[in-house]
Parts: sequence; C-alpha cells; structure tokens
Amino acid sequence: MRDFLSHVRLHATQQIRRHLNSPFVWILAIAGPIGARYMVPEEGADHALISVNNAVLEQSASVIGLQLGVIVAVLFTPLAYIFLRAGPTRIQPRQVTDVVPRSRPALSFGRWLGDTSVLCGLLFILAVAGIALSYFRLPFEDTQPIETLVATMIVAAPAMAVIAAIRNIFIMRPGLRGAGGDVAFFFVWLMGLTLSAAFFMDGTGNNAMADLFGFAAPLATGASEPVHSLAIGGAPITGRIIEFDGMAGVTHPDYLGSRLFWIMVSGLAVFGAGYLFKPGKPKRVKNRQPAHRGPAQFSSERLSPILPKGRGWIVQLVANLRELAKPYWLLALIGAAGFAGLFLPLRGMVGPALALLLIFPMTLYGARWREKSTDAWLGTLPTHTLPRVVVRLLAAILFAVIALLPSILTLQAGQWGDILAIGMGIPIIALGLGYLTRGPVAARLALLILWYGYLNL
Repeated sequence: MRDFLSHVRLHATQQIRRHLNSPFVWILAIAGPIGARYMVPEEGADHALISVNNAVLEQSASVIGLQLGVIVAVLFTPLAYIFLRAGPTRIQPRQVTDVVPRSRPALSFGRWLGDTSVLCGLLFILAVAGIALSYFRLPFEDTQPIETLVATMIVAAPAMAVIAAIRNIFIMRPGLRGAGGDVAFFFVWLMGLTLSAAFFMDGTGNNAMADLFGFAAPLATGASEPVHSLAIGGAPITGRIIEFDGMAGVTHPDYLGSRLFWIMVSGLAVFGAGYLFKPGKPKRVKNRQPAHRGPAQFSSERLSPILPKGRGWIVQLVANLRELAKPYWLLALIGAAGFAGLFLPLRGMVGPALALLLIFPMTLYGARWREKSTDAWLGTLPTHTLPRVVVRLLAAILFAVIALLPSILTLQAGQWGDILAIGMGIPIIALGLGYLTRGPVAARLALLILWYGYLNL
C-alpha cells in the first residue's frame, strides 16, 4: 500500500510539473478571467448564455458562480479534453514506461490526479474572476465570495474529473490513444449531455445521479417555477427575469451526492483501466532498395515541384490531392457517399455522411505539415509559406467539391448553404485549427460537434 501511494504521488507530481512547465497552462489561466466577462452577461444585455423558460436568471453571487460552472461543464469540457489530448502531456516516454515493471493502476491514477488538479486549478482561477466580477455586477452588500466560489467548483470540478478520467483511460489502450479515442470521446460527451438532460423528462424520478455534467439538477432545483425549457450557449432574450436561488440548487443533498458519486466513479474507472494497459506496437519500417543505382543526377526539372513557377503549382496541387486521398479505403467510402448524391437528398442523408467522412482526412491533412521539425525543414525550401498554405487550402476545397459534384448536379433550391459548409467550411476549419494548434485534435472535435448540429437540422 505504501509503495502504491508513493507511485501515485510520484506520477501525479510529474504530471503537474509537466503542465506547469508549459506555456499553455498560463495562457489558459489568463484567458479564463477574460472569458468570465462574457460568460455572465450583465442585466439588460442583448444576449444571454443561460435561460430557463425563456427567462434570464436573477443575478446574485451564487447565480454568477452557477453560470460559470454550467458554461464550463457543458461547453468547455471538449476544450478540456483537447488540452489534455494535445497539450504538454500528449507525448509520453513509452519506450520507458511500457517496459518498466511499475504498477499500472498507480500510474493511471496518479496521472488522473495530476490532470484533475491542473484543470481544477484553472477552474479556481475562473471562479476568482467570477468573485471579482460580482463586485461590479452586484451591490457591495450582496457580494458573497464563498457562494460564488462554491457554486462554480461544485458544478464544474466533477466534470473536469470525468474528462481527465476519459483521457487517462484512453491512454491505456493503443486503439484509443489517437483518432479512435477522439471519436469515442465525442460520443461519450453526447451521451453525458443526454443523461443530464434526461433529468427534466417525466417519469425519470428526477434522479440527480444521472446528471453527469451537473447542469440540470441545480437549474431545476433553484428555479422558482417548474422548468419547461432550457437553453445553454445561445439563449433567446425576452426581457423576463426569473427568481433563482443558486445555493439551493448546488447544496441540495441529492445533488452533492451525485457530484461525489461521479468523482468516485472517475477515480475507480481510472484505477481499473491500469489493469487493461496494453503497449503499442512499434512501427515497422520497410527496407526498400533504390530503383536506380549509380551516381545521382540533378536537374531543374527534378526541382520543379518546389519551384513557384508554371507547372510547379499544378504538381503541388496534385501532390496534395494524393495526400488527401489516403487511405484508399476511406476514399472509396467518400466516393460511394458522393455518388449517392445522384439519387438521395443532400440535406439529412448525403450531406451528413459526406461531412463525417471528410472530417478525418481533412484534419490529418491540415496538421500534417505543422510538426516543428517538418515546418523547420519546409522553411528552407525556395517557396514562401503563404503560397504553400494557399495551395493546400485549394487542394482541400477541390477535394471536397469533387466529392460533392453528384449532389451539385442534382442540387435543390435552398441547399447552397450545405454545399458551402461542406465544400469550404470543413477545409477552412480543418486547416485553420490544424495550423494554429499543430495537431488534428482541436479541428476534429470542433468539426464533430458542428457535424452533430448539422445532422439535427
């Protein structure tokens, strides 16, 4: 037991240090207080992020904390996963950890504690920003720093623990460490939102244990009237204000029990995942004999693909299209879905299928050339960065448009928005976020969330 605890402490400390040694944590720590200003609009604002029965919540110290916690738990949990998936701890020394005979449950549990501590630390900074915000939004005698802090942490901290658990569980299995885990997280996130929303359904008994992300139970308990409609993220403005007791919602015994329950479930799941650990298989590099032997000969014709002249642009465009066309089995699925556009409607059938299939090659393609070593090498070539970016964007748009050609030929009125969203929106988002984050994770999750909204139009 003592060895287990020492290993847990060691891994947790290492994980926290890796986070703190990265600039990403400090950037998020600065961005949190700035974002708090927009998460809690002032009374009379022309927008609202949370509304109950088409009415905004009456402002109080606990309501400010509750709003911050709900927005983080619902809308920012994908960003927390992206931070863990593509942040400073994404690179693990597997050549060492895969063979060292240490306790896998201790490793998994320690990393979960470290990730959860860092996420909760960022949440604490956001809550402190909410306390400062309350002094500007409320009369001085109505400010209650403890209520703001408690409401924020009780709602969102268990959600951060769940996100950290999901990522650390995925690390244990090779098939979930990459794109497979990102897709699995998207469906787990949707399932969690559905479980929480089920709290409002008749016949469920209003069981707070089902409220995984913690937004439903406090909103239903604290409202002064039965909740018939709820909007989070984009709420309509009707001018009506509903009386709301934030502390009654977050300190209800059933709700507190449910938050503790999800923290315990997260910890136990991470501990158990340590026994499911499986090392990844090393990639095999094939030894290929050169096609031509003898002294190498160079000419300007061989350099034409990297020269910004004449047919060099066409060569680059074709080369990028060939990169997008891999793997070929996925290209066959894209071709089949695109061909179905001759017979099936774009909205609701062909469009969602094509969008989902294009997300994965586009996001990988958008980040492929942004690795630090590759980017440094490309900087030595006799071409400017901007033309390369333009060629890649044009290739991505052309690839999507080719897949959409059958649907364009049979296009119905009012569906040009679908064509623009799939043909231009997906390439721009995939390449833009890929270039900014140097990885496919942020673009992939953002596009999957947008795809779900498009699927439900």
